[in-house]
Amino acid sequence: MMINAICELIRSFTICYSKGAEYKEGWFLRVFRIIGLVTPGVSAHSTQDYVNSTRLGSSDVFLPSEETIP
Repeated sequence: MMINAICELIRSFTICYSKGAEYKEGWFLRVFRIIGLVTPGVSAHSTQDYVNSTRLGSSDVFLPSEETIP
C-alpha cells in the first residue's frame, strides 16, 4: 500500500504533462496525497481519481460497437 501511495503522489505531479493540462491537480489534492503516505489507501479514493478514470477509460466500455447495433 505504501508503494501505491508513493506512485499516487508522483502521478499527481506528472499527470498534467502526460495527459494534458486539464488533469492538473491542485495543492489540496497534493497535500491529501502526502497524507496518504501516512494512511495508505485514503489518497487513491478521491473524487478526482474517479473522474480521471472515467475520462481516461476506453469509450468501448460505454458505447456499443457498430456490430451489436441492429
